[in-house]
Order: sequence, then structure tokens, then C-alpha cells
Amino acid sequence: MSKYVRQRGSKTLKNGDIVMNYHCCRSGTYKPKGKGVKSLKSQGSAKIGISCPAIIKVRQSTENVVVQYFPNHKNHENQLQHFRLSESDRAAVAGRLKEGVSEKKILQDIREEITVDSGRKMLIEKKDIHNIKRDFNINGYIKRHEVDVVSVKLWTQEMKNNGENCIVFFKEQRQSGNDYGLKDEDFVLIITTDFQKDMITKYGKDKISIDGTHGLNTAMILIYTQFW
Repeated sequence: MSKYVRQRGSKTLKNGDIVMNYHCCRSGTYKPKGKGVKSLKSQGSAKIGISCPAIIKVRQSTENVVVQYFPNHKNHENQLQHFRLSESDRAAVAGRLKEGVSEKKILQDIREEITVDSGRKMLIEKKDIHNIKRDFNINGYIKRHEVDVVSVKLWTQEMKNNGENCIVFFKEQRQSGNDYGLKDEDFVLIITTDFQKDMITKYGKDKISIDGTHGLNTAMILIYTQFW
């Protein structure tokens, strides 16, 4: 199984022929988009940091199309986790999400139906479902910026501008946290809704419980939930 991508646009020769090169998708170096640091998936980048010689060269003229195929891969193994989900698999997951099936149930069902022909689908993770919800605009998902940290900041600003009083504390990465005993690289966002305030006032007079959850995203950010 191999996937080839164009690393740059097509080139038009003097005689009018159009030349396009499709390189192995593992070839090259990972280059994050945007100004912020985008979190990678748990398996890391698909790029190997050096070139892979496998390539498909296409030359198109007004009369025909000539294709040269160099199939030999080097400097990497054939690892399923670095291939994209097929459009049919993505559409199937999106369909179940629209039906109201939980992410946990979808992941569980995929694990239980794994066969030798499952391919990349058997390695689907929460980040894949997150991307599918974004691309298919499921559950009113709105990402305000391509970079997650910027998207969160825009959301907090939107809440403040709308008069929402749910943000108790917000500290971005690379922002000084000395006054609170935090490191500059720490990220902290504390949210309390009016309903939660009423409930803790009513039921949290004698004790409060806190539960920590991890592994919800590739940034390894911990989520702490308060109970009463």
C-alpha cells in the first residue's frame, strides 16, 4: 500500500507539455502550518525527514499522457498509521456521528470488527473522529482557527465579548505564570457555568471531588472535572 502526493504545482514546458511529479507521502520533512505549534497525532509525523525515491512522473501533451513509475521505497517501512483514512471510511464514521452514536461506541465497534482487510481504519483514534466532525460540520462544530491554541484564545475572547461569565481563569502557553506558580509553557483554562455555580453552592458545602482525565487529545492536556 502506497500513497503519492504532489509537493508542488505542475510545470509547463516550452513545447506546451505539462509535467507533474507525485512523491511518496512519507518523503520529506514535516513543516507545521500557521504561526502556532500544531500538535501531532500520537504516532508522530508521516514525514521521515529525508527523501524516499519512490515517485510517479507524469507528462501530459495534447496527444497523450506518459507515466513513469519508480516503485521502490527506501528509508522507511510500510506503516498503516501514516496513511489517511479513505473517504468511504470517513463518510461511514460521519454517518454514525450524525445518527447520534457516541465516539466511544464508534471506536469500540471498529476495534471489534477488525479483519485482515481493515487497513488504516483499524487504527482510527479520537483525533481522527475530531477531524471528521470538523470536516463534516457535525454537532455545530466550529473551529475558529487552524491552530488549536489560537482557536481557544479566539473562543475565550468571543465569550467575553458576548458577556458570558464562564471563564474563571485563562493562561496561554508562553505567557508568564510566575504570579500563580505556573511555568511559561503551562496552559490553563478554568470554566464554570452559572448552573455549576448554583449546584456547588447548593450541594458542595461539606465536600468537593475532583476527577482527572487524560488522553483526550494529542497535546496531552489534562482535564479536571469538579464534582459535589
